[in-house]
Amino acid sequence: MAYDYLLWNQMDQQIVGGPKWMDSDSFDVEAKAENSDATTQAQIRQMLQQLLAERFKLKVHRETRNVAGYALVLSKDGPKLTPAAANELHPGINGRPDETFFTAMPMSALTDYLAVRLGSPVQDKTGLTGNYTFTLRSVLGEHESAGGGPPPPAGTPDPSVSSLTSALPEQLGLRLQSNKVPLPVLVVDSAVKPTEN
Repeated sequence: MAYDYLLWNQMDQQIVGGPKWMDSDSFDVEAKAENSDATTQAQIRQMLQQLLAERFKLKVHRETRNVAGYALVLSKDGPKLTPAAANELHPGINGRPDETFFTAMPMSALTDYLAVRLGSPVQDKTGLTGNYTFTLRSVLGEHESAGGGPPPPAGTPDPSVSSLTSALPEQLGLRLQSNKVPLPVLVVDSAVKPTEN
């Protein structure tokens, strides 16, 4: 949260390095902003970064790495998308994972949604630049229908992948193809366990 990496099911790809205890040890940290009502999310992130640097001697840097993921491309018959009407004043995403409604949203909203569903980064390669209104229906994977638990271990077939692979061309005229995708990564250079005071 401090560094704005919130796609929990891609965390092992997005935050790398650091000592082994970071993967297993837990800590309770209590902190309060002096004027929380007037503090922005960006300011809170900056405060958290400072807290982690002070308490855990955390040192990090950002870089972009090419990782296994998907490219979202046009299917051979082209897109089946409705451009958003000029009077659609409430853009957004709602519904549920097996039937999701996109109202006046760009392709980046769809790729972010797919990345969360698939647990892998998705890059927009459609060339579509407008906002669109559409519905995507697909079958949930076991971890999704179980109430949002962690994704299956690497190498485990997930029904949501094959369902989305079928749904995208049929419903939207888009398809996923395996591809190396540039992913912003937070590299932990060093961290130290805090003392108990």
